[in-house]
Amino acid sequence: MTLLKFLAALIILVIAVPLATIAYNGAPITTSPGPLPRLATYLTSHTAETVPVSAYPEREITAYRRPPLAVLDAALAAVNGFGWTLESVDRKALSLHAVASTPVWGFKDDVVVRVKTGDDGASKLYIRSSSRVGKGDLGANTARLIRLRHAIEQRL
Repeated sequence: MTLLKFLAALIILVIAVPLATIAYNGAPITTSPGPLPRLATYLTSHTAETVPVSAYPEREITAYRRPPLAVLDAALAAVNGFGWTLESVDRKALSLHAVASTPVWGFKDDVVVRVKTGDDGASKLYIRSSSRVGKGDLGANTARLIRLRHAIEQRL
């Protein structure tokens, strides 16, 4: 009976810890495409990035009716506001690279922001957040992408 209790506790721990970490990171779990695909992604992927079409709404590219440099400046202000380490800014290429550290373990994650002008003249925001270590990020990069986009939008 003791072995059975130990195994039950171990199973609960294996399930509870990742879910609690995802919740702590602030990554969405119940929104589209649903909890199971999101959980699978958070456990097996260490990168979140914006793309033209995605099953994950927060990963779709956002367009702004603002000059590209204004969007880049808003991203730069957001990065500085978060206290991330700014590695480089290329105003000519409309890009920046920063390093964010995870709160508990201090893992380093790379964040790249690029602004491109679309065919319609809008400034399109591309964000990529990627963990340097591990195979799954427990939603940290998705949550970071969402927070960064929100901070940029507040500054525009």
